Amino acid sequence: MQPTDMPSTVPFVPNGVSIVGNGFSLLTGVYDQVTQVASIAGGVISASLAVTGFYQLSGYLKKTTAATTSSTLGPLTLTYTDGTDSTVLTPTLALLTSTGTVATTNANNSVTVTGISSLVPFSFYGKAGSTVTFSLTYASSGTTAMAYEVHLRLELS
Repeated sequence: MQPTDMPSTVPFVPNGVSIVGNGFSLLTGVYDQVTQVASIAGGVISASLAVTGFYQLSGYLKKTTAATTSSTLGPLTLTYTDGTDSTVLTPTLALLTSTGTVATTNANNSVTVTGISSLVPFSFYGKAGSTVTFSLTYASSGTTAMAYEVHLRLELS
């Protein structure tokens, strides 16, 4: 068979499972910061969505320095433009704590496993050309301030 005899598209069926959509997630936005010691307002995850489509945000927060007295990280809010009606939406996202509890904040003043939170993956339908941002609230008391890292991933699926 010559290359010109090949069909223009060859279906890809890994392990006998048909792929729908484009078949994979495409990383469209990343936010990585370490040694943060303040709230983040308007952190840009994606300056401009490439296409109107279905997106999913996932992430990880970790306290790297415990405060002297107390500290709270969260809530995390996302701001995006809906792909259908262009409404700007700002939901508060859920965090999964080290104990499996779903919460919007982490008040454990610790750098051990209790000081981490995973973002419960959040799906939305975003508008092409729009910006996706987030805000993360920070509170710390005592001589030593709480420090943390934040890692967010936005995927087109």
